[in-house]
Amino acid sequence: MVRQLARIRQLTRRNHRGRSPHRKMIQQLTLSLIPHPSFSPSSRHLILGLVAAIAGILLSTLLSSPAQSQISLPLAGGETTIQNRTSRAYEQPAPNLDEYWSDRHAVGDRAFEAAFVTAPANVNPGLGPLFNGTSCAGCHIKNGRGMPEKGQRVVRVSQLVSETSTEAIAATHGSSVPTSPALETEVPGANTPPVAGIGLQVQEQGVYGYAPEAVVQVTWQERQGTYGDGTSYSLRSPQLQLSLPDGTPLSEGVVFSNRIPQSVFGVGLLEAVPESEILQLADPEDGDRNGVSGRPNRVWDIVQQTEALGRFGWKANTPTLLQQSASAYFNDMGVTNPLFPDADGNEDINREILEAAAAYVQTIAVPARTLLDDPQVQQGERLFAANCAVCHVAELHTGEHEVPAW
Repeated sequence: MVRQLARIRQLTRRNHRGRSPHRKMIQQLTLSLIPHPSFSPSSRHLILGLVAAIAGILLSTLLSSPAQSQISLPLAGGETTIQNRTSRAYEQPAPNLDEYWSDRHAVGDRAFEAAFVTAPANVNPGLGPLFNGTSCAGCHIKNGRGMPEKGQRVVRVSQLVSETSTEAIAATHGSSVPTSPALETEVPGANTPPVAGIGLQVQEQGVYGYAPEAVVQVTWQERQGTYGDGTSYSLRSPQLQLSLPDGTPLSEGVVFSNRIPQSVFGVGLLEAVPESEILQLADPEDGDRNGVSGRPNRVWDIVQQTEALGRFGWKANTPTLLQQSASAYFNDMGVTNPLFPDADGNEDINREILEAAAAYVQTIAVPARTLLDDPQVQQGERLFAANCAVCHVAELHTGEHEVPAW
């Protein structure tokens, strides 16, 4: 009986949408368990009870098993890929980590979840005085995307400058152009002038006694349309209005971009892609004449004190996950750190915590694709390959990295 039950579970593990490729064999095994009429009533009741239990387990297996294609699944993240379709799919460690990096991942997970408070405090002091969120996990929800709302979104700003100098712009606000460590992430001489009194990123919240840098109001604009096949659609886009805390509009020439936190799974693999492969794909002069060209962003590496290839953020404006983490601590939470200390050189967190947070995002697993034999998915994949894959390449290769699993 136990062997037969085990065989049934084995045969139903690879079911697809509730249909097992071995369903006839399963039926035969189940029928073989039905008691013969010659059995005593008590024996029949016992066996029928066992059959009912087996049927319940079988049904549970059919319903709970993830829908998977009978063809082999492509590994979305290579050996870091996991088969997980739960709400926690983005929060799993890569399955190929060794013991050391598994421990590093666990320590980094705690750093990523840590919520900061105003100093003095026994645990996680250092929030603010200006900030957007209080923790990494508070913006990257379950390691996925954040929401376009206060406490999660980031509004980036810059000042368009023509003949007017930044000093003159600052004078209109009665302040000097801020010297924020955030500016150090740009290549010296970059053409992204900060906004006087704000810098390059709006901190929408402040601890007690501190006003936020600006007030952001968002309204949504709906746009109706129709696809080529006659299907109607509705799209909405955010419309932002920024003002100073006292209600004064920002000066003319301020441009801004409303950004949501990006998902963080798989970024460790991107960090491990050799720069040469990215540069080869860029094709800045459109040498292959396909109408598509890319231009790598050169940014400032705080640690190496030199220009480097930008990889992370919506505009690829940070070169490494260590610097990305440090910038997020400082710009999003007001938490100073070894890469971005305060004016006196003080740090709210030490390098151990900073490196732990970076190690966490480096070692997150990548969920596998699903529904591969769904006709609509297959059609979408063909369309994507024909129109989108020129920029969003289907495959990248990792090189040497401090995480040996990559």
